[in-house]
Amino acid sequence: MEFSLESLTLLLHSWLTLGEQREKSCSTSTNVDYVDAPMSYGDFYAKYIVANVPCVVGDWLTRSWLSTSSWFQQQSDSIHWDHLLLQFGTFTSLSW
Repeated sequence: MEFSLESLTLLLHSWLTLGEQREKSCSTSTNVDYVDAPMSYGDFYAKYIVANVPCVVGDWLTRSWLSTSSWFQQQSDSIHWDHLLLQFGTFTSLSW
């Protein structure tokens, strides 16, 4: 298999960038990014997934999730306890 100098340079650069990102994510900092606006999957993948950096996403991503619409009552701004009890009953622990 033959690689061009340009492709090898790009690969080396991406490895170095990944190493830098991992060093940042392993620091003792307790700051966690809040992603409050939509971003492309490519940007999210590079910044958080590949670099293994934790983040909290805003409701722009979660508002379409079933749990958001059925577990939470937006009109009263509270958890929908009746629904959770009906769906999950008295389930109190996991058995592995």
